[in-house]
Amino acid sequence: MKIIEGKFSDKHITYRAREGQRVTGEKVRKAVFDMLKQYIDFNGASIADVFAGSGIYGFEAMSRGGALCTFVDNSREGIKYIKETIEYFGLKNTTTPLCTTWDRFISQNTTEFNIVFLDPPYFDFDFEKLSGVDALVKSGGIVVIESSKKIKLPVMAESMIQLETRTYGDVRVDFFRKK
Repeated sequence: MKIIEGKFSDKHITYRAREGQRVTGEKVRKAVFDMLKQYIDFNGASIADVFAGSGIYGFEAMSRGGALCTFVDNSREGIKYIKETIEYFGLKNTTTPLCTTWDRFISQNTTEFNIVFLDPPYFDFDFEKLSGVDALVKSGGIVVIESSKKIKLPVMAESMIQLETRTYGDVRVDFFRKK
């Protein structure tokens, strides 16, 4: 996979697909980041890439000017590849790779982010857990949730405003802003 835009444009990330995992395609990623341009400035932004997998969302945001990124994934192998990409891009001082579960991360996290990407396994995840995502986001911050169009998202906290939903084949991407 390669970075689409920014200072790492056309560079490839280190990643090996794992069984049962799907990777966000370039077409969907480009559409997501084109949408985000109207909602948030990446320059200096703090990012959380949760259910990071390859870390492609976080690396794409860092390429476009993000200042800090936390990558969260429960796979040691996935975090290993994220660390390799961090080294390759020279982002060691501006990134934090965490091998932990979503539940543990949200319960122990004390940082609020400008942008939070959530790309859980479509059919093996209880999407109701995402209703508490507002705790991760700064006021005015954006949450991007990727899921299957067949999945019904939970009602988000009152502090979250749904900006829009886009569908690309079976992939649905929802954009929220924290009041």
